[in-house]
Amino acid sequence: MKLIPIALILLSTVGADERAARIKLIRSIAAALTEYADALALPPADPDPPVDPEPPPVDPPVEPEPEPDPDPPAPPSANAVVLFDFEDSVLHDAKWLWSQPRGTAGHFVAPRSGTGKGKGGPDTMSLAIGQGRNGGNALLLEHTDRPPGFWVLRGESTGGSHGNLSDERGYLAPRGKRVNRIEFWVRFDIGYRSASAATDSENMHVGTYHFDPAKLPGIAKESDNWHFYHQLTLRHDKALAGWIHVVVNDVPTHQRSLSKIAPTKNPTAWAGDYVSLLTRFYVEGVPYTALPLGGKYRMWVDDIKLSYADERPGVSVEMGGDTARTLTMAKGETLSVPVTIVNESSSAVSGKLSHRVPYWLQPKLSKSGPLTIAPGSSVSMSLDLQPQDNLRPGVWNAGVLFVPDVQSPVDPNVETRKWPQGPPDAVTAGNHVRISVK
Repeated sequence: MKLIPIALILLSTVGADERAARIKLIRSIAAALTEYADALALPPADPDPPVDPEPPPVDPPVEPEPEPDPDPPAPPSANAVVLFDFEDSVLHDAKWLWSQPRGTAGHFVAPRSGTGKGKGGPDTMSLAIGQGRNGGNALLLEHTDRPPGFWVLRGESTGGSHGNLSDERGYLAPRGKRVNRIEFWVRFDIGYRSASAATDSENMHVGTYHFDPAKLPGIAKESDNWHFYHQLTLRHDKALAGWIHVVVNDVPTHQRSLSKIAPTKNPTAWAGDYVSLLTRFYVEGVPYTALPLGGKYRMWVDDIKLSYADERPGVSVEMGGDTARTLTMAKGETLSVPVTIVNESSSAVSGKLSHRVPYWLQPKLSKSGPLTIAPGSSVSMSLDLQPQDNLRPGVWNAGVLFVPDVQSPVDPNVETRKWPQGPPDAVTAGNHVRISVK
């Protein structure tokens, strides 16, 4: 502190003795003031104050990776097997296969002959240039006195003829392809069967043939009575002369010689997937004799292929263990097969539930008809079987089918009226066991 001016005033008017006393007083006051000032003084500002260090970075929480799907679906395009698009300049018929080098295997088409199917013939088949659904080519079939139809076949050139295949090349789909739909496009002349289309129980069917790979080598045509039918009604009254997109799933409506029995979903499951085991199929109008005699009837066909529709996630059916396992019972016994309908989706699903069992096993499903399953839940029931007393020993499929109500068919001009199983291309849930009666 600057005390000099005050000290000079205090010392200028006194004598020597008094001056000494005042000097001592002034020094005491100065010391006290200096101590006080030091106590009040703020510390000097730091020209470079320390900066608090940033907190160490914290990694965001890492969510565990989902478990890999043990059976992941492949994109539909990866599984499609195009059998015919008819864009070649040559029709792939039997004569085409004959012309190929000996040992060449290939698909070919043939007209569905009228022999033994009412009055029919002659039938002709040709490549219709520029008459396909997108301006390309199409297959044209012209039949007399009967509905037109065609075969999709596979064979091997013998150099001037063709023969059947006895190995895996006999299947329409290469091994490893995942397919569960048959599809093609057709159109007819305007007026073809349009008068009865609204009431016909069926006016076209797709007949399929399947072969058990465990029986190879052998002529890969058909095994185990695996000839099935998809009985369809085409709405010619609505489609007129337009293209109709036909798609059928793995739930056929009939099996050869087994009347009044609805086949199970994927009826070949114990040997392989239904469409994957397909060796040949035909398409034709029915009934065979319902058209006026003397008439010529034409059908154009395009884009025949096998494809895949992912039916997951959704509803699944569990029956007494693994898919299509065999259960043995004796006549007079009652077998109760546990059935669980599981809804794996995040929404409630309503649909129709039914059994697909031969009547001679006298089936009874403890729950049937309309059913609603809450999301993430299941419904349990039983399928009770009691073979008829006069039944001969044999093995049959016994299944359960669930068809969700909300379905968007690929083409509303294609219907199935034989069984309550939704559109012919419907997404369905089903399972079956094999019942061996001793």
